[in-house]
Amino acid sequence: MKYVSDRILVPQDIRERKGSFFTPQQWVELSQKYISDVLGEDWQDEYYIWDCAAGTGNLLAGLTNKYNIWASTLDKADVDVMKDRIKNGANLLENHVFQFDFLNDDFAKLPKGLQDIINNEKKRKKLVVYINPPYAEVSSKDIKKEQCPNPRGIWILYTNLIPVSIYYTIRHIIAFTWLNDRDQFLYPNDGWMNDADFQNDCLTFTIFNTNIQSKYGINHWIPFTEEDAKDNFESHFMVDYIKDKTIHEESAELFGELTKKHKALKFSDEAKAVFRTGKKLWQYYHSQPTANVNASLYDIREFFQGRDDNGKMNNSSGDTQYNELIGDLRSALKTLSLKIQPKVYEYGFLVK
Repeated sequence: MKYVSDRILVPQDIRERKGSFFTPQQWVELSQKYISDVLGEDWQDEYYIWDCAAGTGNLLAGLTNKYNIWASTLDKADVDVMKDRIKNGANLLENHVFQFDFLNDDFAKLPKGLQDIINNEKKRKKLVVYINPPYAEVSSKDIKKEQCPNPRGIWILYTNLIPVSIYYTIRHIIAFTWLNDRDQFLYPNDGWMNDADFQNDCLTFTIFNTNIQSKYGINHWIPFTEEDAKDNFESHFMVDYIKDKTIHEESAELFGELTKKHKALKFSDEAKAVFRTGKKLWQYYHSQPTANVNASLYDIREFFQGRDDNGKMNNSSGDTQYNELIGDLRSALKTLSLKIQPKVYEYGFLVK
């Protein structure tokens, strides 16, 4: 079991360094003590508890009143682990554990019991949102919510684009195994900080491998100019970031005081190959009469591949030229990922 490997096979010092994804037991106990100090010793009987980023339920260990506990998480696999833990004695109710994206899902998807609590003013005042979220926080008062969208719900800023791209990349280029899964990444050594080649390779992989959709907000991830497009883009952030241009006025408002200068990025031959193949695909899409000028790569894939009757994107397109272009891009990304993989271990993100 994954939760068994977390507790027994993984040493305590390693688990503590993974606190953003796995909450160490000592932190769990201390947090519950703090809550008890504020709300009283009987708080678990008097209050409702909802961990809306529960993962596999580690933060809820030690709570006693399962009838007042609700646990949700983004990934179905984690829901399955929690329900398996219930069968092995975890103090939770199976119908109080559910899949839910608290950043994006409508509250109408919540279980009826939890909806009743939220919709009742008196009960709502007794709801404790108990959470150790795997999401970055926005600390500047100048930052607006229209941040660069990210597949994991993180608000990406000018100053954290590279670190986020690195973690996004390494989590997509290493195959998961029974031991090397989900919580496996460690606190790295400092080597990556001085490796611009590694950083820019990861940025390239992220740009051309996200599920960003322009319908959910401004697409800040377009790495090309309007040379082959039919209109102006809503955002030039990524091109300006890559070329080290001064951030435009609208971007300055978006990123506030966090904007600062850096050297223009230099890319490896493998990254350049991704840009070349990506641009050919991008140019072909923008030659289509109904092309959306602000389309993301995901939008382009959806445009050509369409969806089946169940709403799932088809694996390929009836357009042979598109199939060839997307195949070339995927091949270039594969080559780039093979170049990045050794450094994942060299810099200590994983150990072999």
